[in-house]
Amino acid sequence: MMDSKINDNLIDKIVEAISNLGCEYRQNQGLILSESDLKCLIYKEIYALLPQKLPTADDNITGSPLHSEIPFYDENDELRLRPDITILDPRLLSIKHGIRVRIKNGKLTYDKLPSKGFEFGGNAIVIEIKFYKSKSGIQHRNLKTIKKDVKKIFRLRRRCNRHSVDNKIVGIIVIFNKGNKYHKSFHRFLRQNSRKEGLRVIYCKGNFAF
Repeated sequence: MMDSKINDNLIDKIVEAISNLGCEYRQNQGLILSESDLKCLIYKEIYALLPQKLPTADDNITGSPLHSEIPFYDENDELRLRPDITILDPRLLSIKHGIRVRIKNGKLTYDKLPSKGFEFGGNAIVIEIKFYKSKSGIQHRNLKTIKKDVKKIFRLRRRCNRHSVDNKIVGIIVIFNKGNKYHKSFHRFLRQNSRKEGLRVIYCKGNFAF
């Protein structure tokens, strides 16, 4: 088990774990039946990489760096951005109050706790997951939803950078294909997004013979 510091080493470990899951899927083709199955398995793989009882910003409260479906604020400060999986820094997580400090009546005080019941800052990794199981594989029309996830990640990065240049969000797009077919436009997507800063794309095929 490794530490929870969000850096390139942790990102590489997560990418490796998901890629290994892809290899396992090719050997065990009944392993994944739905996108929810895939998300649970990815969560399990990442869970094994991280300590799960770490100090938070709240006294005497510990927390996990790994979470699912937690909401982020969008450009309009509304909780509309919800990645499939998020890895955060528990040291900057509070479930008691906001994490920003201000002076009120001559005293330091925290902002009010947001409606979502927690607030966190610092670096984070967000993961979006797609599973395509049709005989025709990944078609051109599927790119719309995949690109929507990419756009979500860069919206999160822009919003994060708006508040602090020290905070960084890295996104991982995970795409599993039950078979091995895909439209040429998907191949172009993989090529175009393979070297974007702040984004990793993992593509795994099951090689199922329909």
